[in-house]
Amino acid sequence: MPERMERDGSVTQSLNVAVLDSAVETLRREGVEAVAVGFYNSYANDGTRENQAAATLRKAGVQLAFVNWLSVSSQIAPLVGEYERTSTAVLDAAGSGRMD
Repeated sequence: MPERMERDGSVTQSLNVAVLDSAVETLRREGVEAVAVGFYNSYANDGTRENQAAATLRKAGVQLAFVNWLSVSSQIAPLVGEYERTSTAVLDAAGSGRMD
């Protein structure tokens, strides 16, 4: 997903909602059941950009229509460290999906 924020919280590339909308269609087509949202440096602005992406996913019907779990890294693990934050969100999403 093209989006870039620097460590001071300044945005150098805004979230591309058209690309996100395209990703939603791919998620739907592939039958994805859990999604983790994790952007580089998201801690720098309290996860505003991640929350925007999550809201767009919810508005597109992801949470209600076919995804059972949406995990946002800045909500799950609001800390410095892309790997730690993102991997925690991925594990949260993977472990929270439907268990068949």
